Amino acid sequence: MKLRATMTSAWALLTGLAGGWLILSPWALAEQPAGQAWAPATQTAVFTGLGLVVLAVIGLVAVTQACIPLLRRGPGRIVNIGSISGRSALPGSGPYDSTKFAVEAITDSLRLEVHRWGIAVSVIEAGAMATPIYDKCLRGVDELSRQVPPERYALYRGLMETIREETGAEARRAAPVSKVVKAVVRALTARRPRARYLVGRDVWLWLLLNGLPTRWRDWLILSRVRD
Repeated sequence: MKLRATMTSAWALLTGLAGGWLILSPWALAEQPAGQAWAPATQTAVFTGLGLVVLAVIGLVAVTQACIPLLRRGPGRIVNIGSISGRSALPGSGPYDSTKFAVEAITDSLRLEVHRWGIAVSVIEAGAMATPIYDKCLRGVDELSRQVPPERYALYRGLMETIREETGAEARRAAPVSKVVKAVVRALTARRPRARYLVGRDVWLWLLLNGLPTRWRDWLILSRVRD
């Protein structure tokens, strides 16, 4: 039922905004569940992970499928809201990061599939943005500490404390959401839109980190995680 309501809202937004010529498929079309989206993979409730996939991945595909006939007439454009997390997964955010990796894969495949109709497909790869996501992350950490048996939580106590500290620090240096809005406008109006739009001061750090050998990258990340 929630997915159906999301789809209805998305269709109304797309029709009103662009008359069927442009499509914007953002994660924000549905309320992101807080829950255990930020938790070790072995401690995450299966249904929490399933809910994230339905909203962030299946919902995006469903909206695109519903609107693609209109876009072929245009040609139109597709702009998916992704994240730099779709290129750089971190410990404790696997459920969330996995959906962003999926958005990257879907965007890349779709860009090639609809090229013959002149439809441009872009993804916004946002870094730290000033949104409620940080409050949700902190609530998720608190919720995990209450729901998981103490002996299981103790296995990852250091990681969860690190997540709490890093979340607060990232929230303080987050960029305004207006930067994402500007990137979306550029993707929708540029004569030759890019495949990817990097947004935020921190995205280049993550790309640089990913350029390192995997063992070096892992060592740098783990060196910041409490024991």
